[in-house]
Amino acid sequence: MTDKKYDVIVVGLGIMGVGALYQAAKRGARVLGIDRFSPPHTYGSSHGDTRITRQAIRVGSIAPGAVATELWGITDPAEVERLTYGERTFLRAEDVARAVVFMLSQPAHVTVRDLIMLPQNQDI
Repeated sequence: MTDKKYDVIVVGLGIMGVGALYQAAKRGARVLGIDRFSPPHTYGSSHGDTRITRQAIRVGSIAPGAVATELWGITDPAEVERLTYGERTFLRAEDVARAVVFMLSQPAHVTVRDLIMLPQNQDI
């Protein structure tokens, strides 16, 4: 039996395990990494047929048209109200927030990849 002592032991040397090991070693810790399989293998959660991350996360994008925000220099709530309901030339931040909620509230088997939203009279 050896008397080696480690500051950090990481079990599982996928991308996250290796990253944790590297960062600990970079800061002077004595590290040990243990993996079930000899590399290279296709059993990790981020690659091969067992790629679990595809089922755990959703990736999508929202492309809004003109939104009445500080980016456009619009800071007065009355101006936002006039531009979004009077002339209908801008979306409101709440419109984009509802789109985010829509994307995230879909059942687990549904992913909304791209959502394009424009004010009613904005040219495409």
